[in-house]
Amino acid sequence: GDEIQGLAEDFNAMSERLQQSYRELESKVEQRTAELALRRDEAERANAAKTRFLASASHDLRQPMHAIGLLVELLRVRVQAPEQRDLADKTHQAVLSMEALFGSLLDISKLDAGAVQPQVQPFALQALLDRVQATHAPLAQAKGLRLRVRPTPLHTDTDPALLERILGNLVSNAIRYTHTGGVLVGCRRRGD
Repeated sequence: GDEIQGLAEDFNAMSERLQQSYRELESKVEQRTAELALRRDEAERANAAKTRFLASASHDLRQPMHAIGLLVELLRVRVQAPEQRDLADKTHQAVLSMEALFGSLLDISKLDAGAVQPQVQPFALQALLDRVQATHAPLAQAKGLRLRVRPTPLHTDTDPALLERILGNLVSNAIRYTHTGGVLVGCRRRGD
């Protein structure tokens, strides 16, 4: 019944409260971990469904796009008047751009599904830049823009097809969202 016994009882009570708090905290951590695991599983299922949808949709849309391309090409051959020929040429370029976008969509779904593995190799960047310019210059011209590519002697080690797809998407977006002037594409060495 002395002061030390009172302190001991207070200490024991405080220890019990700490143990109770610890048990509650452990329970909350387990509950949150289970919730996070459930959300992660849901996100993975949603991502897999998105990937399947993209692959299916892009494949299904490629066939009608190819048919439209053939019809536009036939129209270009048959049209004689310069104004109509110009319109047919612009339509043809738009179809080529849409086909490229569908190709990108299919490639993205393959990447998401893990079906594409990067094939890293050394290559010269100039040839890639030239292809990107040749592919996107008509689209830029149709918008009244100028697409320029700065020459480069540089080489890199990466997957050339994936890099070309990424760069093509960037250039396509730059053209889409540029209203006057032009788009300049170049590369430079940074560090090693």
